[in-house]
Amino acid sequence: MAYFARAERAHQRNTNELLKPFGLKQPEWRILALAGELGKVSITELAEKVVIERTTIGKMTARLAEKGWLRKHGSRSDGRSVTLTLTPAGKKLLRQTSPMILNLMAHYASSLGYHQYESFFRTLQAYERSVVSTALSAAGHHQ
Repeated sequence: MAYFARAERAHQRNTNELLKPFGLKQPEWRILALAGELGKVSITELAEKVVIERTTIGKMTARLAEKGWLRKHGSRSDGRSVTLTLTPAGKKLLRQTSPMILNLMAHYASSLGYHQYESFFRTLQAYERSVVSTALSAAGHHQ
């Protein structure tokens, strides 16, 4: 299991190094990328899709909005409901940084052949579905 943790941590360090000149960190980039992909996204949806706690997402999106990369839109019917969209500056930042991240991902995959790479991602997706669908109670499940 440590393989996953080490790979994710190394990827985060690599990505942070690439994004440092832009004043951005990897989890923040993931938020911007998802907002760019979806067009308009709620904080709850962001938290689920980028796998970051909702309270942390709130702080991160506030910082990204302060930097002028995200715009927050409140709901008229529910004052607690907030959706986010990229600003023109956020879109420009993604256009500048996305090729670097894609090149990094291509570099990781370069040691695998095409079929091995495809197989790896199919296996990883199946593994994720299995892990996510398994809801064991920590207190109620003993070996």
